[in-house]
Amino acid sequence: MAGGGALMGLGPTVEWSEIATLAGILAAVAAPLAWVWQDNRRAIHHLHRRLDALSAQLAADKLEAARTFVSSEAVMRVEKRLAASEVRMAAAIEALGGRIDRALEAALSRPRSS
Repeated sequence: MAGGGALMGLGPTVEWSEIATLAGILAAVAAPLAWVWQDNRRAIHHLHRRLDALSAQLAADKLEAARTFVSSEAVMRVEKRLAASEVRMAAAIEALGGRIDRALEAALSRPRSS
C-alpha cells in the first residue's frame, strides 16, 4: 500500500492498539451496565415472587372475610326480625300489664273477710 494512510480510499487505517483501546472502553462501560441490568432482573423477579405471595395472602384473607363477616343484607334481615320481635314483646308486655291490672282490680273489689 503506497501512501500509507488510506485503506482502499476509505479513510485512515485503524491500528490494533486503537481497536484494543476501543474494546477496553466498551467493556468498561458494558460490564457495569450488564451488572445493573442483571441485578435489576433479580430484583424484579424477587418483586414478582413477593407480589404473587401477597396476592395469594389477599385471596386467603378475602375468603376468610367472606366466611367470617356477615353481609349487610344479612344484617338488615336480622334487624327486621329483631324489630318485629320487639314489637311482639311490647304487645305481650302490654297485654300482661292489662291482665295484672284486671286481676288487681278484681282482688281489690272483693269484700275482705274479717
